[in-house]
Amino acid sequence: MPSAERDYADIETFIQAAKDHGSDSEPDHEVGDLQDMLRAAWEIMTPEQRVTLVRSDACRATAEAAWFVDFDDEVDPGPG
Repeated sequence: MPSAERDYADIETFIQAAKDHGSDSEPDHEVGDLQDMLRAAWEIMTPEQRVTLVRSDACRATAEAAWFVDFDDEVDPGPG
């Protein structure tokens, strides 16, 4: 996509960049890029924002699927 058409305020632009990187090189690069972006976002979040993310449906579903726990009963993200 030409740079003039990219919307840098839309997270989907960066998700597509990770996909493109994985397609252009190794599929593992897509996952690594997404992990790096999530870690960068985490670093600039306030403790309250971190708790909000951890309690989001997406994070909860992943934790429950990976750890076979009821997130509400087993996981307390704490203050940050």
